Amino acid sequence: MPFRSYWQAGFEGADHINAQGVALSMNDATGHLTRAAEDYAALSPWAMATVRESAGWRITERDGGYDFSHIRARMLAAKAHDIQICWTLLHYGWPAGLPLLDAAFVPRFARFCGAVARYLAPWYDEPPVYSPINEISFTSWALAVGYFPAGEPLHEASGTLFKHQLVRAALAACAAISQADPRARFLHCDPLIFVTPDGEAQSQHHADTQHEAQFEAWEMLAGLRAPELGGQPQILDMIGVNYYHDNQWQAPGQQRLYWHLGDRRRRPFHVMLSDLHQRFQRPLLVAETSHVGSGRGAWITAVASDVAQAQLNGAEIAGICLYPIVDRPDWDHGAHWHRSGLWEPRHAGPDPLARTLCLPYAHALRRAQHTLSLFHLQLSSCQTGKEQPMKTLIVFSHLRWDFVYQRPQHLLSRLAGYYQVIFIEEPVYEAGPPGLHRSAPAPGVTVICPHTDVAAPGFHDEQIAGLLPLLGALGDEHPDAVVWFYTPMALPLLAAFTPSLVIYDCMACLRR
Repeated sequence: MPFRSYWQAGFEGADHINAQGVALSMNDATGHLTRAAEDYAALSPWAMATVRESAGWRITERDGGYDFSHIRARMLAAKAHDIQICWTLLHYGWPAGLPLLDAAFVPRFARFCGAVARYLAPWYDEPPVYSPINEISFTSWALAVGYFPAGEPLHEASGTLFKHQLVRAALAACAAISQADPRARFLHCDPLIFVTPDGEAQSQHHADTQHEAQFEAWEMLAGLRAPELGGQPQILDMIGVNYYHDNQWQAPGQQRLYWHLGDRRRRPFHVMLSDLHQRFQRPLLVAETSHVGSGRGAWITAVASDVAQAQLNGAEIAGICLYPIVDRPDWDHGAHWHRSGLWEPRHAGPDPLARTLCLPYAHALRRAQHTLSLFHLQLSSCQTGKEQPMKTLIVFSHLRWDFVYQRPQHLLSRLAGYYQVIFIEEPVYEAGPPGLHRSAPAPGVTVICPHTDVAAPGFHDEQIAGLLPLLGALGDEHPDAVVWFYTPMALPLLAAFTPSLVIYDCMACLRR
């Protein structure tokens, strides 16, 4: 992978004209342009040596030329602190007076990108990574619905026309960058979403259309869709996944599938990542992810867990970028700050942009980094053929894994970094031959739900006789396992194993 670090930091660099007609420069608003050295220095304790930055076409092109002073300042700071910068060249904004659908848009953007790549080439010892256009799909949607001022009349086909033009511009940019620096790598970022129908028959087509639209820009870049645009497989070098809590909704109506409420209609992020990797067979970077307020710690814990699960399932994921790493104001309401960064400005102090570490988020990030590193060690040992077999932890539980997330899930999801956890639930009735149904709800955790034709509930005596031969093969496969009981009713099943240790975890006891 072309990145110096797995964990990365992203600095909000949007520079578009907002709905009120205000020209934004988010790097100015956060103070990052003048504090780049300070911001980069703060990343070292967090094992972040790669950052995502925006060059800003609208900000850089002036009077027919280019002002690279803000790029130079960040490169100097990066060199001083051994930071790798991956540049985004169009972050929603482009020069005034240049309509997106104008014939001059594509060649003018390509010239800009080529000039940036030539300027930066001497600064890089390794292949530089460029994102020509941030979020082609989101940008074309935002223009088509009027969220970003399009500067021209809108009609039903506007979204498609905008997307095609942005794809043309990205392809021309890649060609210009490659000519200026043949070492260059390309990262194409867009939101990863999930859309589900509202239950009405006619809503299925609506949801499917929205859901499939997220892949169109990537397919166009690779030449898999609209080949007349000139896409080529090698252009889709790496895929950047931008994923937030509100990336899943119901259609029609855009009703959110709330993450913080545990909406069961949500699709697990690890499934979305695995499906995307299988679809395109390209390395993935979680290029943007964060949450707000008190949810930040829980969010990064969940994201790291899903990334680990996706990697264990075979998806190639090159890293996770916390975006924004420094809190940012709202695009349309500049006085409102999102409280989404690892650092927040100290608004009430004498220096209102002084950085303050968000401690709950920081503690959760430390735990997430440690846990993910354990799974990376497992992956690395498997890939190099030097795998050290992990001790197996067999758990019998009267509570199902997908019930309330409580003590068993808390303990075992953490122990999964050190043990291969096999969580055996109470059997369920199913006519026909008995069997063991497996699932992987968390990295390092396999859930086994026995299905039998015995109607007796739980680990009942009538169930035990049928379960012992089912579990016998599991006992042979995992000799010397640690066997953990949450229910004493399953104790007779210990006969299927030769445990090295037996644990009874009494979750609750009754007192008179």
